[in-house]
Amino acid sequence: MFMFVDDEHMGVEGPSNPIDMVGASVLASALKVNGGLEELQIWEDSIGSKSAEELSKMIEVNSTLRLLTIFDSKSITATPLISAVLARNRSMEVLIWNGENNEKTSKVVEFVPENSTLQIYRLNVSGACRVACALGMNSTVKTLDLTGVWLKSRWAKEFRWVLEQNRTLKEINLSNTCLKDKRSCLCCSWPFQEPQLAEAVS
Repeated sequence: MFMFVDDEHMGVEGPSNPIDMVGASVLASALKVNGGLEELQIWEDSIGSKSAEELSKMIEVNSTLRLLTIFDSKSITATPLISAVLARNRSMEVLIWNGENNEKTSKVVEFVPENSTLQIYRLNVSGACRVACALGMNSTVKTLDLTGVWLKSRWAKEFRWVLEQNRTLKEINLSNTCLKDKRSCLCCSWPFQEPQLAEAVS
């Protein structure tokens, strides 16, 4: 593992000595009390879901990070990280890449706070449900794009609750998600919203 750091930036690169749960826990503990670091990048590593959970705990506490970039061999790593960012309303740019099963590198999740857009490219159903729940009290995301993500009725049920709580979402894209009746399952949960919001569901 190779690490470099200056006053505001830290990078961790594998995969010769990937970060295990202990390493992630140590890193997370250190960053919980760090008030100067603004960028954290982890490349060509496989931190795994347990290590990602440790880093998510750091995100819940650290309010100074502005950029999180991770390349991981498993897309499941994205779930706890982006969920923590959303649940805590962090103004943190998030970009998580995946190269699972020797596939071509592709994006998993991208959040750009400057335009309040959350784009999810690949998550399993349970991951999508967890991210949906994190949006309940979120105030940083105005546009949610789930184009091409395979969703089930379980996700729609969770998301109905989210729409009853969230006052910020303005646009939702559910194209090619396999949900049969996107408009009725979501718009019925927006009685308090302005009518044009229903038209934003696509």
